[in-house]
Amino acid sequence: MASERPGETPRSDEGFTTSRLLGRWLVLLATPVALGAVLWVHPHGGENLYESLSPVADTWYFIHVLLLPLFGLLGISLYVLLNGYDGPVATIGRIGTAIYLVFYLGFEAIAGIATGILIRETQTLPAEQREVVAEAVQTMVADPIVGAAALIGTVGSTVAVVAIGVCYRRAGAPLVPLLGLVGVPLTAVAHGGGLGDVIGMALFLASVVWLEFGWRRVDDRPSPQAA
Repeated sequence: MASERPGETPRSDEGFTTSRLLGRWLVLLATPVALGAVLWVHPHGGENLYESLSPVADTWYFIHVLLLPLFGLLGISLYVLLNGYDGPVATIGRIGTAIYLVFYLGFEAIAGIATGILIRETQTLPAEQREVVAEAVQTMVADPIVGAAALIGTVGSTVAVVAIGVCYRRAGAPLVPLLGLVGVPLTAVAHGGGLGDVIGMALFLASVVWLEFGWRRVDDRPSPQAA
């Protein structure tokens, strides 16, 4: 039985029912699968976003409508992984998750959905007007506030996975699956730029499968009284 560190104690899991465990596993397993599948078909923009995305404007829009709640569920997954842990590191992890949810979802709504609406709804405009819209799309995506939102959200997810790793490692979890949690910030960084985001979700999925089923079930974690 792994020894516990003061201030970072797993809570007793007596309250975990079968339905709660099934709900936990549904979130942890279905989220990376669904998110990875959607990211797999994510269109990639070129230097001129308006020109390169116009032929796939509908796909771009609907993909990002799906991505918004899926990225939200990814944040919920981080909260779920911290469920059962108390202490300053766990608190920092929850704060990092909240930062990720606020800022990265804001970035996703602007850079994904808002640009998609602009591109979809202006296809029938005269060429000179579409050029103005194209400039607006480029300006929106390149805006420093939008970029800062993506950066802050990514840092928040990084803080969260590091905190999760520390909590689990102190509880005796193996190192290899904890390293795979880096798939979350990797997905945030690589989003829309190739297959890095899909690989990130594959890493995260492998990690949660190992931690939930290959290491120790949630209801088998030591109680706070265990030595």
